[in-house]
Amino acid sequence: ASLCVHHQPEQRSGGMSKVCSSCGKHDAPLRCQCKAAYYCSQVCQKNNWSAHKAKCPVHLTKALEKSKGRAGADERLIAKETFTLGRVLLDQDRMKEAETHMK
Repeated sequence: ASLCVHHQPEQRSGGMSKVCSSCGKHDAPLRCQCKAAYYCSQVCQKNNWSAHKAKCPVHLTKALEKSKGRAGADERLIAKETFTLGRVLLDQDRMKEAETHMK
């Protein structure tokens, strides 16, 4: 399983503190490409990956696309992955993205 590979320094917005999803430290400078998780270091991101990947839209989208591309793809697996991705996006109030994946 691959980690969210595109960590970007987070711009401070309105003085809000970004909390590390792994250790809870404030002002975490890194964020996952999905923009739902922040980290103070790559070590914290790696430590949190097993928990985060289950709700990371970037990871779930890549897994879904990989499953769709397999010869003899399991339709039940694709349906389950599509539902999981849609549910995660809905839970994160990302309605437009959820609608795109649920079609």
